[in-house]
Amino acid sequence: MSQKTYHFFISCQIGFEEMVKQELLHLLVAGRKLAQPTIDLIPSTWDIGSPEQVQALYHGLSEQYAIQVKVGGVSAKLELYQAYQFMLWSRVAARTLLVLNTSYVEDDLDLYNSVYAMPWSSILHPGFDFKVNFNGTNAALKNSQFSALRVKDALVDYYVNQQHERPNVSTEDPDVVIDCRLHNKQLQIALDLTGTMHKRYRSRQGFAPMRETLAANLILRTGWDKVSPVYNPMCGSGVLAIEAVLIALNIAPGLFCEQHHLDYWQGHDLSLWIEVQRQAKNSRLSDEQIHPDFKVYASDNDKAVLIVAQQNADYVGVTSYIDFKLQDITQLQRQEQAPTGLVIVNPPYGVRLANERELYHTYYNLGNVAKRLFPGWIMGVISSSTKLLDCLSLAANRKWNIKNSNLDCQYRVYSIRNAQDKAIKASKYANNQAKDTASLAEQVSNTSSEQTSQDVTSQGNIDYQAYLQDEQAMSLYNRLVKNAKRLNSYLKRAKVENYRLYDADIPEFNVAVDVYTDSKTQQKYYVVQEYAATKEIPLHKSVRRGLQALAMVQKYAIEQAKGAYTPQVIDKLRQRQKGDAQYTKINDQALEILIDEYGCTFKVNLTDYIDTGIFLDNRDLRYYLRSLVVQHRTRFLNLFAYTSTASVHVIKAQAATTKSIDMSNSYCKWSAENFSLNKAKSTKDKIVQSDVLAWLEHAAQEEARAYDLIFCDPPTFSNSKRMEGTFDVQRDHVSLISKINQLLAPGGTLIFCNNKRGFKLDTAALEQLGLQITDITRKTMPADFADSKIHQAWQISKI
Repeated sequence: MSQKTYHFFISCQIGFEEMVKQELLHLLVAGRKLAQPTIDLIPSTWDIGSPEQVQALYHGLSEQYAIQVKVGGVSAKLELYQAYQFMLWSRVAARTLLVLNTSYVEDDLDLYNSVYAMPWSSILHPGFDFKVNFNGTNAALKNSQFSALRVKDALVDYYVNQQHERPNVSTEDPDVVIDCRLHNKQLQIALDLTGTMHKRYRSRQGFAPMRETLAANLILRTGWDKVSPVYNPMCGSGVLAIEAVLIALNIAPGLFCEQHHLDYWQGHDLSLWIEVQRQAKNSRLSDEQIHPDFKVYASDNDKAVLIVAQQNADYVGVTSYIDFKLQDITQLQRQEQAPTGLVIVNPPYGVRLANERELYHTYYNLGNVAKRLFPGWIMGVISSSTKLLDCLSLAANRKWNIKNSNLDCQYRVYSIRNAQDKAIKASKYANNQAKDTASLAEQVSNTSSEQTSQDVTSQGNIDYQAYLQDEQAMSLYNRLVKNAKRLNSYLKRAKVENYRLYDADIPEFNVAVDVYTDSKTQQKYYVVQEYAATKEIPLHKSVRRGLQALAMVQKYAIEQAKGAYTPQVIDKLRQRQKGDAQYTKINDQALEILIDEYGCTFKVNLTDYIDTGIFLDNRDLRYYLRSLVVQHRTRFLNLFAYTSTASVHVIKAQAATTKSIDMSNSYCKWSAENFSLNKAKSTKDKIVQSDVLAWLEHAAQEEARAYDLIFCDPPTFSNSKRMEGTFDVQRDHVSLISKINQLLAPGGTLIFCNNKRGFKLDTAALEQLGLQITDITRKTMPADFADSKIHQAWQISKI
């Protein structure tokens, strides 16, 4: 075997340099220890001395082979068979480059001359197709594409002038790849002997692919013993799962690379290359050698991606070692009883795949599942969002900043503690709740298996069982029961089926829970709207509170249903919105039902918007409007009409005419649907799409004194593109009411309300307009909103 050494630069992802060096040192140690150069790159089982002796050995090898760590790679002087071994066995390197020359270049002429002066006829056999990869710039060579073109020109000119066959450029499938790296004025010219070493087996990718080299790096960083089982939820195209098998079975990953560019290099030893490949193939562990505990369990909730993962595993022949399952993270169950193992996950980041709100729940579920199922295990999770990683509620042993493709990510490794350590502080409480929890958990499990994609919450499945024994969460459940009992007589007496059950009664649970009843089926829907937490509250804590709330609403809903129907819980993030944000679409599930309110039928959409199409707190205010109608005489105007629910009530009271005005085309169409549902199709009932403020400007003259009853429920603030300027209800309400006053007939009435917290009506200014004002807030506030300050309302009469 030749003892000649060659200068190599092994490139890698920035941050992987030390691991590449360790791989190289392990390989060199294995070559010394074993009779044949077959190797195990994880030397934990080697008997090669004390840590001090190992350190000394590594130091000696580093000097002997001139191993140096540089930015983006490792340089070394290796014998040919050692280089071949590294090409096959490295799991984390990107390319293996044979350094041909380093030179000083200042401009494109220097570059051309440096390349042309090289003895290419003694380096490469003629007749090859090639491409040039050029990285780096300096003051004169500012364009890497131009620099690559100059390298190409020099190489082609050399072969033509030497009267050899002219090499052709091939960017798709070249025989030879010339790699040039320029740093300031220092140029390195090399042959890329391997191509991209991460391209091993992925015939197709998932939506968020991970390179094989990164996957192997993540696994190796955990310190996994490579014999215990591995769980890979959210496995995507299966890269992490497959790399774990390759490591455990001592399979050389380079055997699956098809881009080696060796054939035209004159230093290539084909017989040695074939022998090194044979040895690598023979190093794979047999079934008898594999530890009985080893198995990889990979799962994903995307069937199409899971099929790709199985195809990739088939390609490398490891399908029998991976148990693929189509399941959500919340459905994950242990398939073995090993005391230790590895959970490794590349969950969605929210950059490419899902919105951030969905992912808060996903990460919380992941953390809860890990604590519940895998105490004593190691878990590694990578994400581009540290906020999402915080939602795992786990303390990391190690953290690394790392790149996944072009995304800046953080990789955290955890030692999972036993979930019992934090479960329930009061053992008496646990004993009292155990039976109820077990029963509820069974109901939740049975219920979720029957529900469709629209049945559960809009953000996806929730691991409810993780919260059912939480004492603080149970305080919310108890409040739901208490509120229901308090409201029961009112709901029955008033025949109210759609109401607010809970509205941030407990400070820790800053949510609203509204109950909607399908008028056709009597099935109940529970809409959980979570108010945005203040900046002082950490994100992961507010998300946990939201999930606890969902779990308790689910518990309450199941118990209320008593098996008569499948309860449905919809989770909607409700931030403190400004302007027209309530009209912004947030989803496309279109879970629509019909509800009844005092004999009126309305369509509500429980999923797609911040609000559902009806303001429940205005329920009694709408009924009060109805009481003010004089049959066949009252002319009614509804400003900022939204879905015109107030107009429908007035129509039911047989008003003479109605006009409903709103700027949103979507809500005008919705108003028309509500009219149709209530058989209000007369030409006397009009819906007008218009900016209310602009409409009022011309209506003052065209429709002066034309209305006996006007309802105005303006937004707190609006800066819609469809209107000129902005509207602030506190600033502009006197001007608004002054314009409305011009439309009121003598003795007419305006019902004015708004939802701005702390709003103060300027009664003095309005009284100067000759208006009489009566506060009707308490009179028209429903019992389910009695303790809230959700709106204020006034009856303003024209004297």
